[in-house]
Amino acid sequence: MTFNSSSDTPAPRPGIPVQQTRLDIGRCFAAAWEVYRQNFWTLVAAAIVFDLLSLVTILVLAGPLCGGWCVLTLNALSRPDRKVEFGLLFNAAHQFATLLALFVVTLVAELAGLTLLVIPGLLLMTVWLFPFHLVVDRNLGMRDALRTSALIVARRGIAPNFMLAAVSLLLTVLPMFIPYVGWVASWFMLPLGWLLVSAAYIQQVREHPEELADLLPQGFPVTMAPPPAPAPPSAADAAA
Repeated sequence: MTFNSSSDTPAPRPGIPVQQTRLDIGRCFAAAWEVYRQNFWTLVAAAIVFDLLSLVTILVLAGPLCGGWCVLTLNALSRPDRKVEFGLLFNAAHQFATLLALFVVTLVAELAGLTLLVIPGLLLMTVWLFPFHLVVDRNLGMRDALRTSALIVARRGIAPNFMLAAVSLLLTVLPMFIPYVGWVASWFMLPLGWLLVSAAYIQQVREHPEELADLLPQGFPVTMAPPPAPAPPSAADAAA
């Protein structure tokens, strides 16, 4: 029995490109290292402040500060001079409730997954690589951010994003298990982990937004100010 391949092959859905950009982890490392090297002490200071404020507030500020990390690293990676602006760490406070809820949901789910032979947790970390970025960069709500992150990772490729998630986990969590100096070591590794994920977000989302047009909002409404009222005629104009 023979088949007609042209009729059996499903046509691509309109609006979704056939070719999709794949993650280049080497590019992520190169971009992340450039920012990390040039802003080493500023990034370490940001990591210390992140840890202290998260602990003092019993993790209440951890979610908004994770959003701040996204803003800070995305800005630095996008600037020609690669400069880190420390104050951007607090630039996501206006999305406090969304980021706090997102932090609690992802933390509980990923910790539960990591206790189940690690792999389920890593898979969750993979599909949920970008929800914080999507909240601060695209103004998505918690559910939409989680769903959209999973769809982006699935479309761009599970395998390379899984590798990136594993490296990020090693950089941000593993140092804490080093005896005596683990907490201090995490201050040096945490910024690099955030930079890697943000570099992957830029590469897979910002560089080719047309390939994700069916997943991402196409922009935000802009409120236009009313045109200024015409100035009353001057006495000279009236005399003329």
